[in-house]
Amino acid sequence: MKTADFHPARVQTLVFDLDSLTGEFSQEQWENFRELLRVLQERDFHLVLLGEEISPNDWQQFLGISIVSGSPESSGRRNPQLGQADHFWVTDRANLHAWLQDQSAHFASRQPVLVPNGFCCPRIEDLLQIFHPSRNTTLEIAEQLLKSKQEAPSKPLLVGIGGPDDCGHAYFVGELLEALEEQGILVGGFDLLELLSPEHKNSTAADYWRAPREREWILDTLLRPYAAGETVTVIDEPDFLQGCETSSYPLFWAPEMVVLLWGTTIFVPGIQELLDIKIVLDLTPKAAAARLFELDERSDFNPDFVKTYLKGEGRLYGEYLEVNQIQQQADFLVQFDNFHAFKLVTNLK
Repeated sequence: MKTADFHPARVQTLVFDLDSLTGEFSQEQWENFRELLRVLQERDFHLVLLGEEISPNDWQQFLGISIVSGSPESSGRRNPQLGQADHFWVTDRANLHAWLQDQSAHFASRQPVLVPNGFCCPRIEDLLQIFHPSRNTTLEIAEQLLKSKQEAPSKPLLVGIGGPDDCGHAYFVGELLEALEEQGILVGGFDLLELLSPEHKNSTAADYWRAPREREWILDTLLRPYAAGETVTVIDEPDFLQGCETSSYPLFWAPEMVVLLWGTTIFVPGIQELLDIKIVLDLTPKAAAARLFELDERSDFNPDFVKTYLKGEGRLYGEYLEVNQIQQQADFLVQFDNFHAFKLVTNLK
């Protein structure tokens, strides 16, 4: 699927021409269509429904959805913003395809498409594979990492992933791991969440580490040898790391692999200079507080939770970001407020 200058990341609004799409829907197809709309809303897309006799009462369960009554052609003339570059249409009307082409608007149709700005999508449900911000984000990162490995297959590639306490590091790593494996890349990983934290800043271990022994073993046994191009093999987990679930053992890292490290304060001296790629997960204070206290970040929960976060973990993490200029050094900055729709803010430098 290729259309002129089309990129799903630029789309913010999806416009559905209901009369052309749903005229012969069965009850099951209607249920599937409503579920598709719910998923797209979870992914932070604004939805517009067009129809000659559409009733807003039929769509009350969808908060924030826009209902436009009238023919698509007249609706487009009355609402020129529907033809803007960040709008994407779904319609089977061939005459509307020509109008959308004149507006330089992109669209999909279940019918054959004869103009460059559209493409054929026989199943409406397949739009979920296209408009999947989180997956598109990890695929874009994975493609950059694949390019780096293709340019130097035997050179180690160490990737650091950092973000606030309990923000969902493991979820992001899982999504990125899947994207990398789809590219045929061998991947190793190490979870530093329990070993590195802003709360350890004033402990006996310097630079946010929980304990000096853990810092020395990870740097001397794992990271420095791997970064130097050596193959790293560890048969058994050290006694002092048991219970931390840092990695699976036996651990094997070869220079031909990509190794992922993740933790709250991952970009600290000792590790930072060994990293080839830095990925920062960026959250608003509200989203970070919601994750920490296990609240629904989309709900209007008590703002005192945010205040508590900003006085404690949030303050410590903010100081770490500022002192070490973390975001300024990021190769990828990921807006991570929504698990279903995390997006790149900054691409590779």
